[in-house]
Amino acid sequence: MQTAAGSGRTSIVTAPLSALAMMEEMRIFFSSLLLAGFLSAAVTMPELEAVKKVYLLPMTNGLDQFVANELTRGGRFTVVTDPSLADTIMTDRLGDTFEKKFSELYPSPDAGKETKESTRAREEPPVRLGGGFGRSKGTVFLVQRTNKKVLWSYYAKPRSARSEDQNYLAKKIVNRLMTDIKLAAPKP
Repeated sequence: MQTAAGSGRTSIVTAPLSALAMMEEMRIFFSSLLLAGFLSAAVTMPELEAVKKVYLLPMTNGLDQFVANELTRGGRFTVVTDPSLADTIMTDRLGDTFEKKFSELYPSPDAGKETKESTRAREEPPVRLGGGFGRSKGTVFLVQRTNKKVLWSYYAKPRSARSEDQNYLAKKIVNRLMTDIKLAAPKP
C-alpha cells in the first residue's frame, strides 16, 4: 500500500499486478496461437505424407544437389531424374520461372493447339503482378505435380554459398520436412 503525500489516505498501487496479468494473458494467447498453428499444419497437410518420389529443379548455388543427397540418405524419399515419375517437384522459385519450367517438363495435351485466348495472350504484353523472381530468396517449395498445389514450404536463408553452408541448409530443410510429415501423419 502506498500513502498519498499529505492526504493521509492510503491507495493501492495496481499497475504492476495488471501488467503481470496482461503478460500472463498474452502468454496464454500466444501459446494457444502456436498450438493452433501446429494443429492446423497437421490437419491441412495429409497429402504431404503421401509424397514418395521427388524431382528437384536446379536451385541457387547448387542447393538441389545437397538436398537430393539428404533426401536419399533418409530412405523415406526417392529422388527421380525423370520428371514424369515424380509425385512432387522441389524448387526454390515460384511464379513465371516455375510456370515456364513446369510447362516444359509437363506439356498439356492440347499444348500444340492454338486458341483465341492464347493468340490474344501472345499478342498482348504480360502483366507482372510479382512472384517470378530470378534468384531464390531462401524459401524452398514442395509442389504437387498433378495440380501445382504447394504442399509444403520452408524458409531458411543460407549463411553463404560455401558448400559447407549449403550442406547444412539441406540437412535443415530435409529435417524440417520429415518433422512436418510426422506432424501430418494421423495419430493411432
